[in-house]
Amino acid sequence: MLFILHCVVQPGQAERLALFRDQHRAHAAAGLVKIVSAGPTLSDDGERLIGGLYVFEAESREEVEAFYNRDPYVLNGIWKKSLLERWDKRV
Repeated sequence: MLFILHCVVQPGQAERLALFRDQHRAHAAAGLVKIVSAGPTLSDDGERLIGGLYVFEAESREEVEAFYNRDPYVLNGIWKKSLLERWDKRV
């Protein structure tokens, strides 16, 4: 199954992303779930990071939630809110 996860940075936390970036990338590379695609979301002018978007392939929502809940950005209060949905890729 495919899932999309959209995360939004807490106000004032974008500056702290760099503190946990290496840990975040190591967590992503650990292979706990398959990341099909991922990257930052930006303001319209491309100057400000506002969040992240991920596409996962996983057996269940719970598998993605477990991965997400152990992410250093989550553990350190970087994300304001997140939306996880199952995705039916058609194109």
